[in-house]
Amino acid sequence: YHWQAQRLAERLAAERIDAIYVTSLRRTHETAAPTAAALGLVPVEVPELREVHLGEWEGELLRQKVADGDPLAARLWVEERWDLIPGAESHEQLEGRVVPALQAIADHHPDERVVVLEDTAELPLHHPHTVRLEARPATIDGPGAVDLAQLVRTALRLRPDRIVVGE
Repeated sequence: YHWQAQRLAERLAAERIDAIYVTSLRRTHETAAPTAAALGLVPVEVPELREVHLGEWEGELLRQKVADGDPLAARLWVEERWDLIPGAESHEQLEGRVVPALQAIADHHPDERVVVLEDTAELPLHHPHTVRLEARPATIDGPGAVDLAQLVRTALRLRPDRIVVGE
């Protein structure tokens, strides 16, 4: 994973980037660090961009519940609702937190290029000038992987004003 962050930094080093935003999650800071260093920027943390709050299943408990075949974990994927977990955030709560934060960043940088590293891929920013690209692993037989560096190259070919990178 760290090699992808380094490749992202190498690709963006020659670009004009005016600001980098990250969430309160360590992995967004780690992803941003090589790019920030290459550009001489200090990432700005926006806690509201953090991924969904999983209530009683915060931390590694979600992974454990899935691995154990917990029936509630299976319902999460079928019903596509995090708030089935006791104390977890609903989609509406997540959207009510993340979308205004993204909009505030966009409003703060009307004519600048901004990179946002976030972990909330389930919330697309609804804007007429937004293109959404997502990385994916290889298929079970090997091909089909699309890594972060490939997405950034593709995005930069479009000459964007902002790039939002989620993991």
